[in-house]
Amino acid sequence: MNDVEKLVAFNNIRAYLTEEQQQELLRTLALDPTNLSHRLRGLNVESEFFVILHLLQSCKHILSFDEATSVLTQSYSPDSCLVLKNDEKIFVEIKSKDEFAYKISGGNLQKRIDFAKEFGFKLYFAVKLGSFWGLYSSDFLQSKNGKLTFPDDYNNSDFEEVFGSQLIIAPKGIKVESYYSPDKESLIGIKHGTFGNLFSYKFYFQDNLIFEVKKENESEALYSIILEALHDEMSKQFQEIKDLGDQTTLITEQLLENTFFYDYNFLLSHIYHTQTNFGYILDSTTFYKSVIEEKGKTPINKELLQTVIKLMQNKKVPLIISTLKKEKMTK
Repeated sequence: MNDVEKLVAFNNIRAYLTEEQQQELLRTLALDPTNLSHRLRGLNVESEFFVILHLLQSCKHILSFDEATSVLTQSYSPDSCLVLKNDEKIFVEIKSKDEFAYKISGGNLQKRIDFAKEFGFKLYFAVKLGSFWGLYSSDFLQSKNGKLTFPDDYNNSDFEEVFGSQLIIAPKGIKVESYYSPDKESLIGIKHGTFGNLFSYKFYFQDNLIFEVKKENESEALYSIILEALHDEMSKQFQEIKDLGDQTTLITEQLLENTFFYDYNFLLSHIYHTQTNFGYILDSTTFYKSVIEEKGKTPINKELLQTVIKLMQNKKVPLIISTLKKEKMTK
């Protein structure tokens, strides 16, 4: 078993282990814990991509390949074959970099192109640079000598067109008030590590109350979960924490400027705010496996996002929804 196979094995079960058990497994597998999180990121990116496709409902069929098998015939097989909604079949190679640049050698790229041609399928590279996903045809990548950079090649991405992803621009003036207390019953089990249970959630636009979630309409607390990406951005722009007494804490967050998101940001963000039973933050691989076990079912989905967007629009929150890229919209 090589190091990659050991990492895959460790990654598949680590969310179900205590810290002590994880360390013991690392010793058993003779894996160096140095830069472990960095190495695991690459494994989780592939799962994240498949989760995005599933939650966006982009494909009729998603097939993933075990590239280790390709070694038997020295084949340059891709990571997956997708059948899109229009019945087009494409091969996709999935890549990621922490920095905003990606490079593949000309020889490697050509061998992958030749392999795809044997099947008559188009070859694309789904590349995550930083936190942004792009989809690039092999022809475009070849025209760039195998090099991609963000944001220079942003407009050349086919991610939105091929997968039906949408850009969502949220206006400044959105504000959220979240009330926590260890003494109150939580809304569908939502907790803050420091302040206790979420028992009230209020969503405003320009100080007008758009919707409120409390015990009486507890199921709508899912709205706050699917908006985690918005909360993350608001907390960077404005966050105020107030002790209201009686062990009650109010966290106020607000958008101070128009901010763009992709729909997949909302569909993914809750994953990285969820703890496993052992106290670890969930990762995309663990979530991916849980969705497979549930035969694709998850309460956080495209329909829920559309419900929340429609609610905001009906209340005159001026969201902008588009399949155009950010640069094109600002011209």
